[in-house]
Amino acid sequence: MSMTTSNFQIPEQLNSWQFLTLQPKTKIPTADMKGWADNRTEKLYKANSLQLAEHYLNGGNIAAVTDFDRFVVACDTVEAEIAVEKRLPRTFTVRSPRHKTKHFYFYGTLTRPIHCKPTAQGDPCIDIKFGNAYVLAPNSQFQNYGFYTVVDDYPIASITEEQLLSAIDEFILPQKTYTGSIKTGATNTELSFAITKLLPGIDCMMKSGYDLSGPHPIHGSTTGSNFHVNTQQNVWYCFRHQSGGGPLELLAVSEGIINCEDAGKGCLRDEKFKLAVKKAQEKGLIPKNLVNFSNHASKSKNEKEEQTAEILTQLQERYIFKTPTDLEDLYYYEDGIYKAAEHKIKSLLENQLGAKATSYFINEIIEHLKRASYTDRSEFNNYTKHNCIPLQNGLFNLSTMQYEPFDPEKIFTYKLNVAYNPAAQCPNWLKFIDQILPREDHPLLQEWLGYCILPAMPKHKIMWFYGTGRNGKGRVIATIEHIIGKSNCSYLELKEFDGEHRFSIAQLYGKLVNVSSEPSTIKDLQTPLLKKITGEDTLDAEVKNKQKRLSFKNVAKPFVLGNVFPKVKDTSVGFWERVKIIRFPYEFTGQNQKDNIENTWLSNPDEVSGIFNWMLTGLNRLLSQGDFTDSKNTKETITEFKRASDTIGAWLDTNCIFDQDKYETNQALYEDYKLYVEDIGMAPETDKRFYQRLRETPRVKPHKKSNSRGFMGIKLKLQQINDNQLSPSEEPKMAHMALMAPFYNFSREQTTTSSSHKKFQTPAICATSAISKTETFGASKICGDCGRFHTEGCYHPALANGGEPSLIKADCSWACECRGFIEKQPELPNYPEEPITT
Repeated sequence: MSMTTSNFQIPEQLNSWQFLTLQPKTKIPTADMKGWADNRTEKLYKANSLQLAEHYLNGGNIAAVTDFDRFVVACDTVEAEIAVEKRLPRTFTVRSPRHKTKHFYFYGTLTRPIHCKPTAQGDPCIDIKFGNAYVLAPNSQFQNYGFYTVVDDYPIASITEEQLLSAIDEFILPQKTYTGSIKTGATNTELSFAITKLLPGIDCMMKSGYDLSGPHPIHGSTTGSNFHVNTQQNVWYCFRHQSGGGPLELLAVSEGIINCEDAGKGCLRDEKFKLAVKKAQEKGLIPKNLVNFSNHASKSKNEKEEQTAEILTQLQERYIFKTPTDLEDLYYYEDGIYKAAEHKIKSLLENQLGAKATSYFINEIIEHLKRASYTDRSEFNNYTKHNCIPLQNGLFNLSTMQYEPFDPEKIFTYKLNVAYNPAAQCPNWLKFIDQILPREDHPLLQEWLGYCILPAMPKHKIMWFYGTGRNGKGRVIATIEHIIGKSNCSYLELKEFDGEHRFSIAQLYGKLVNVSSEPSTIKDLQTPLLKKITGEDTLDAEVKNKQKRLSFKNVAKPFVLGNVFPKVKDTSVGFWERVKIIRFPYEFTGQNQKDNIENTWLSNPDEVSGIFNWMLTGLNRLLSQGDFTDSKNTKETITEFKRASDTIGAWLDTNCIFDQDKYETNQALYEDYKLYVEDIGMAPETDKRFYQRLRETPRVKPHKKSNSRGFMGIKLKLQQINDNQLSPSEEPKMAHMALMAPFYNFSREQTTTSSSHKKFQTPAICATSAISKTETFGASKICGDCGRFHTEGCYHPALANGGEPSLIKADCSWACECRGFIEKQPELPNYPEEPITT
């Protein structure tokens, strides 16, 4: 926040905006603001103005003023707010005190006013302020509802008009042309007069080009913005009643001749029309002696065809159009990429032709443009053909690592929100990564984020970001969203990949990333579709409101964020080979938590370019080595995932050996499995499910002996140890505990004195002697009766109080708790040649 005077603050994100002064607790400008829209330079204040600060400190309100290159999307409903947050980039956001909904600030150019559907109270569900309009600034108070507050102090995002229209499409009010009793083109205009003559409070209305907005002059407004006027077309519209018309209709409403909700086409007939005309004459708004008037005759068929041809020629000379042959969505080329064109064409024709731009005529123009620009879907976003990814400042060729200019023959419908700068670096980002992840996990994160910018899926992987809250994984996602561009991300939940959600898969088309959060632990994870979207399979997707289906290969890299693992019944190699996991082991709370820390690097375009370079390095390493870099942490966490989601598979990996000559009884196997599951704190599968799984296990076959049923090809490690003549004191339970020990330390949490955040103790694979009291790795000292070696890496409760390892004495009770150990692998650095004597 920047300080202009004591106790007065303007958010840094608004430092380049202009402000006007308002009366206390209202949205009404002060008297000295009169005419500000026509004299912005002299009337409006800058953020560091002392006069602005003085006005605020004396109890007045202040307003942030929009312009034609910046606007505010003011939501009045939760549904609208959710749509904006989900579909548009993250941006500076303020919460209004009355409806508790949000105002989203954006940079971008709008070519026309956008009117949205009314709420139950009659006000627009979304009020888009642009041009000569304003919104109450943060820390201003509205009546007795409270103060406007900043809820996301994030840099203001830049979006296009097409992005905005697409994001709020379902909330936009269908355009209606209210021309009143005198239609556009009439030869006699005696009945027409300026609507502004009926608006005594016009100076208090917000102005955006030819549009005025404010409270309804007759029945008022609860929010002050339910009435709109277009001074060029000389028409008005009421959001509360979804009614409107020309000046004569507004006069009829004000005089009580008709109700506001009745205003519209044909509302003034016979006596009501005569009475409205009489009132206008009495007020001197129209002449007392009127002549007859009539409309222009309609154009002939040939003239209409000529007009259509002329408009098509103008559009095709101005824009390049492309239409995929499957769904037939029209695109036009602008700023290096192809954008949705229908809103653009409708807006242009409406502005040019006014009331003559009928829905039929507009659709006729659009259909002509589509048929003249058919292009096969395979030409869209064809990375294989061009080896390029579109950035803000051009195309980046991943084969040559060189920048290229945009080319309309290379059809891309997206571009990343980053400019290429080969010299850029990212020190703040690298410092952050050092704080949230162990060094050994950095390569995998770098490779995966680099993989996300590749519009292809050569590595069939799903990435899990695993860990409790406040650990940095959300900030990593915010960073990749910013660089990729939020409009290039989708947000399908894991449950939407169950094959039952008809329209979900189509949302992946044209996206580079899909983010799913908090997987369910109640229902089993459905994996067939997940394997298809990561396997370069052609997807056949149903699209809402389209008869044709969309066929494409998904390139959106799947992220799953959560602190629990879902249940997975799919035990196939095809699924588990796809799983990659990065565990975020540190938790930042209290003084160590910094809100919106990503602003540190995302607010600097050079650092954003530096992060992109860092991602490119990871991508190049991935492609050159052929696979992702795995760390010990990653492998152990995948084992934990398997264990949590597939207890039978984890038991097979941990407690069994496979030998075609070995045999175990059903009872011995199931009892050992139940003991294993009990040890890891999970619920066992039924015996029916257990035996079915064994029958499905390769090289394991059911076998019946004279006095028992069992399986050939499998042997319990526990039994193997007993077969090697363990001493009587080495109970089967003890050997079982020794085998299970490596899995008990995944979640041990310790608070370190040298770090300000919580740290999970990194587990290591334990060096276990399968046969007690024999030399292993050249050492002969063992810990208690469990057959496990005690090293400097061991964890023991006595060490928590500063105890010396050499003073710890092994005993049977300690040996029974081998799960408490964390021992070092012999091949790790600094592993002692001889274990510590206990």
